[in-house]
Amino acid sequence: MMLSDEAVKEFQTIAREEYGKELSDGEARIIATRLMLLGELIYRRLPEEKTPPSPADDRAQAAS
Repeated sequence: MMLSDEAVKEFQTIAREEYGKELSDGEARIIATRLMLLGELIYRRLPEEKTPPSPADDRAQAAS
């Protein structure tokens, strides 16, 4: 995943205005890329778990 130079500059501006932190182009690119990857991991849909039915589920089906 490659960030544009414009995105890196914008990230540097945000870091400076919000946190008072001056970042070099390289630092900003690394941190912003890691932040984007973290966001992707957080928002990635998790696979549905396959759990065996509980005994209560078996009784409910038998009563139907």
